[in-house]
Amino acid sequence: FLRREGTVFQAGCYKDLHAMLTVDVGSQVLYVGDHIYGDVVRSKRSLGWRTALVVPELEDELRVANATRGDTAKIDRCQFDCEQAEARSDQLLLKSLSAARASKDHDAVQAVVAEAHAQRQEARDNLRNLRMEI
Repeated sequence: FLRREGTVFQAGCYKDLHAMLTVDVGSQVLYVGDHIYGDVVRSKRSLGWRTALVVPELEDELRVANATRGDTAKIDRCQFDCEQAEARSDQLLLKSLSAARASKDHDAVQAVVAEAHAQRQEARDNLRNLRMEI
């Protein structure tokens, strides 16, 4: 019965299925399902069947991922640039704190601090604008 192409075994007992297919052990059966627990996990655990999961949503996810790959790369680059700008800003702040201890020129120190903050803010603004654009 089941050896004919296009036939389906449905709502039956696994023992009957094994007998019809002359299966000795569950690992000789490949079960294809679309429900991770109800189909795939239970049949694997309880019967030892080999299982395959059908995930129709995956096709759309892959299509979107491929279509937005360039945008994702742009965001990654901008995120990296932002992190680099923040690192430079932190270095400038540390430098300015060291200079403040050694110098009495508070205006020069404030200028370095302001430059560091401006660089950090510019990097953050660029990242935010890129995210909004995408």
